[in-house]
Parts: sequence; C-alpha cells; structure tokens
Amino acid sequence: MPAPIAIRNGVIGKPGGSGWQAAVDAQGIVTMHNSNSMRIDGQIDPQGALTAKYSGPACMMTFVWRKQAG
Repeated sequence: MPAPIAIRNGVIGKPGGSGWQAAVDAQGIVTMHNSNSMRIDGQIDPQGALTAKYSGPACMMTFVWRKQAG
C-alpha cells in the first residue's frame, strides 16, 4: 500500500514534508520524485483518485491513491 500523500494548492507531498514531492498541472497530470530520484508518472481523475506508475530496472508498479472525505 502506498504511503499517504496530501495535495494542497496544486502541490503534492507526504504529510510531514518528507517523501514524494510533485506539482499537479491544470489537467491533473502528476510527475512525482523522491529523494532517491525515483520517478512516478500519474493522473488525477475527476473524482480525486490519483493513479500512477513506476517503471524501474527491476520492477513495474501501479499505485492508486483515493481522496478521503474531509
């Protein structure tokens, strides 16, 4: 399960300020990077779910974050 993230004012970050960092463009396209230079590309749908993919040298993963109420 991916760690929680927060999206505020078009900026994505893990609560607490560490981990993944990214900006969201007007079309909901996301490119996230972490301190290890890993890159995840994703898209936020109209319901607020972020689906993102990572392709590395040893594996491929798909992550899904869903918007929480509140």
